[in-house]
Amino acid sequence: MKAAITGTIGSGKSTAAALLREMGYSVFDADACNAQLLQEEDVQKELRKLFPAAFPEGKLEKKILSGIVFQNEEERKKLESLMHPLIRQKMKEEAEGQKLFLAEIPLLFESGFDSDFGHSLLISCQKKTALRRLRQRGYSEEESLSRIAAQMPVKEKKKRASYVIRNDGTLEELRTQLSEWIRKVKDAG
Repeated sequence: MKAAITGTIGSGKSTAAALLREMGYSVFDADACNAQLLQEEDVQKELRKLFPAAFPEGKLEKKILSGIVFQNEEERKKLESLMHPLIRQKMKEEAEGQKLFLAEIPLLFESGFDSDFGHSLLISCQKKTALRRLRQRGYSEEESLSRIAAQMPVKEKKKRASYVIRNDGTLEELRTQLSEWIRKVKDAG
């Protein structure tokens, strides 16, 4: 059985994944996989061709790459067309032989990865909560709004998700909701 966790930036999906790990579950992290892939020589070779400006001194500057792709949808699609198949392959390898495979995938619906999963969990929160969390991570309001705007609207994600958790409360409230979700996933078989 495969279940994915998603949400917009600042919604708390990584916190939810960390809580699931504390509860004893293994959770594949698509962002961590992406970061690891960005270090690979073959990937960097392709990135240099697509985004030469992201290599100002011959070394990949992730902040420059992020600036390029979050400001321009066409550029973001170029990056996604390179990275998404690689992430999907790593995910497939990780899922092999697991009874319950959980994955944290920020762009679950945007990437089309949702077709790989029987269950999806959307972590959502109020926009002001997300902006506060992003401010705590060091993002400016402009950067935060740009990243939020680059993602599918929460309203659309809610239509596609098989389960939704509202995450504006405490960690304990989130943990309780996650326990309920896991129970439902297991019961669904």
